[in-house]
Amino acid sequence: MAGKLLKVGMPNLGHTMEQGKLLQWLKEKGAAVKTGEPIAVVETDKVTVEIEAPGDGALLEILHAADEVVKVGATVAIVGPPDAAEAARDLAAEIGTAELAKAKRRATRSTGTVISAPTPRPAGHRPLSSPLARRVAADLGVSLEGIAGTGPDGIITRIDVEDAARQRPGYVVIDGVRIAYERRGRAPPTTVLIHGFGANRRGWAPVVAGLSGTTVTIDLPGHGDSYPMPTEPDIEAMAAMIAAALAKLELGSVHLVGHSLGAAVALLVSENSAIPVRSLSLIAPAGIAAEINGGFISDFLASIDADKARQALGLLLTDASRMSAAFVTETVAQMTGQASRAALQRIANACFDNSRQRWIGRGLLEKAKVPVRVIWGRDDRVIPASQAAALPPTVDVHIFARAGHLVHIERAEAVAAILSGRETGAKP
Repeated sequence: MAGKLLKVGMPNLGHTMEQGKLLQWLKEKGAAVKTGEPIAVVETDKVTVEIEAPGDGALLEILHAADEVVKVGATVAIVGPPDAAEAARDLAAEIGTAELAKAKRRATRSTGTVISAPTPRPAGHRPLSSPLARRVAADLGVSLEGIAGTGPDGIITRIDVEDAARQRPGYVVIDGVRIAYERRGRAPPTTVLIHGFGANRRGWAPVVAGLSGTTVTIDLPGHGDSYPMPTEPDIEAMAAMIAAALAKLELGSVHLVGHSLGAAVALLVSENSAIPVRSLSLIAPAGIAAEINGGFISDFLASIDADKARQALGLLLTDASRMSAAFVTETVAQMTGQASRAALQRIANACFDNSRQRWIGRGLLEKAKVPVRVIWGRDDRVIPASQAAALPPTVDVHIFARAGHLVHIERAEAVAAILSGRETGAKP
C-alpha cells in the first residue's frame, strides 16, 4: 500500500438506500487485514452484506461502533500500514469534524436549529471482556455490545457470553458461510426448526410460541441472515452445512423439524452421526416424490414488486389472512431484493428441474432409526399431500383439512401440540 491510508465507506447497495446499520465488526482495531477480506457486516432494509478491506495492512481506526446507523458514503474505518497509526488518528479526527459539520448544516437547513457535538467515544471502543469470552463470542456469533459483565469490574466472562447466546440471534461460520440462528430458552427438550425455500427462521414464530423447552431456529444458506451463498447450493450441500453448524452449537440431543425444502435438509441431517436426533418431524416435505409446482417457484422468483410477491404468497395458504404482516413483509423483502432473489434462483436451479425435484430421499425414511412424523395440509398447492401415500407405514402421518403448504402457520397451535407429543395420529 506504500504508506497510503484508505478510507472504508458505508456502501451504497441501491439507488433508494440512504443509510445502513453496522451490525458487527469482524476485525478489531489494529488487526491485520488483506484486500477483499470481510471486516464488517452491514444491514439495510433488504439485504445484509459484508464490507471488505480496500487494501492490505491493518485496521487502524474504527469510526462507528456496531449497531450504529450510518449514512451512505460516510467513512466507517481507516485501513493503512501498521506504522501509520498516528496519521490514521489525525485523519479520523478530521473526518469526525467534517461529518459533524455536515450534520449541523443539515439540521440547520431542516429545523433552523444547530445540533451540539455528541459525547466523544473512543474509536473502536469495546466492552471490557476476557480473552476467552472474546473467543467464545466469535465462535457463537454474539456481539459483546450490551452484555452486562459479571466479572471483576464488570468484565464480560465466558458464562456471560454463553448466557447471551442462548437469548440472542447469533451465527456460526461453516466453510466461509455465516449460518444464522436464534436460540430461545435453556431447559430440555431442544427443538431445532429449519424453514423452507424463500423463508427464514423468523417464520417459525407461531409454532415456537407453542413449544416448551429450548428452540433453535436456523436460516438455510442463502436465506435470511445466512450468507454468502455456498458454492454448491444443492440439498446435500446445505444439509452438510446445517449439520456442521448444529454440531458446533453443541446442543446435545434434539428434536429435528423441517418445512418443505428444510424438511429434505432435516432428513439428511438426521442421518449425520454427529447430530444426536431424538425425533424427526417433516412438514409439507420436499424429497418424498418428484412432483412440485414449478409454476409457483417461477412466479415466486419473478415477483419483482410487492403486489406480485403477495399474490405468489397467497398460494401457500387456504386463507391468506392467517399470514402475519411481519411474515409477509420479511418474505416480500427477500423475494424482491435483487441480491436475495439471485441467491434463491441459484438454489432453485440446484434443487428443482421445472416441475420436478432433483433429490428424492424417501428411502431414508424406510431405514430411519428415530420416530418420524409427517404433517401436511390437504390443500397444499406446492407439494401435493397425495405424496403422503408413498410414505413407509412406520411414519406417523397428520393431514389437516383446509390447510395449505404453510400448514404450520394455518394450524400453528395444533402443529405445536403434535411436535410437543401432546397429540398423535392422522388427521381426517
